[in-house]
Amino acid sequence: MAEERECFESQWAPSDVTEENLKEMVAHGVLPAKEIIGEAFPTPDTHEVIVFSHFFYGGFSLPTSKFFRGILEFYGISLHHLNPNSIVHIANFIHACEAFLGIRPHFALFRRIFFVKPQPNKSKPCVVGGADFHLRGTLSQKYFYMPFKTSNKGWHANWFYVQNPEPSLPEYSCLPPAYQDT
Repeated sequence: MAEERECFESQWAPSDVTEENLKEMVAHGVLPAKEIIGEAFPTPDTHEVIVFSHFFYGGFSLPTSKFFRGILEFYGISLHHLNPNSIVHIANFIHACEAFLGIRPHFALFRRIFFVKPQPNKSKPCVVGGADFHLRGTLSQKYFYMPFKTSNKGWHANWFYVQNPEPSLPEYSCLPPAYQDT
């Protein structure tokens, strides 16, 4: 198990987030000021969660919603298994349900519209960003258009720790996503 853990931990890029980056995120209004108190790179504990700066610019915020936590639980994934485009998909779906449809986010509707695609493949998903949400089939022509960046290059290295407020996200695991059948 120790060798397996070291193998998966080696998939992480060293964080290149600086205290200045965190202050910029606070200035842009995507990260609360209280989240940068203390060291920028603390040793993870059960009260912290790994986040990526790109996630906050894609609509992620803490504490997370019951719907968001339900997605993670259903698919057997953690926050660090997602990528920036998946965060945008989830955030926009929540917004579309609440603002346009006037309903709470509906999980059956989410599953009808999206599927999770292991990255790079199901037999060997990445620890970081190994779960990628995509629109199903021809729904990309029916769902509202969202221009995505063709590359989020370097996002893997923009990680840092923040407090994991209640209701909390799953604790960190160095293992890749363990997919549930969809």
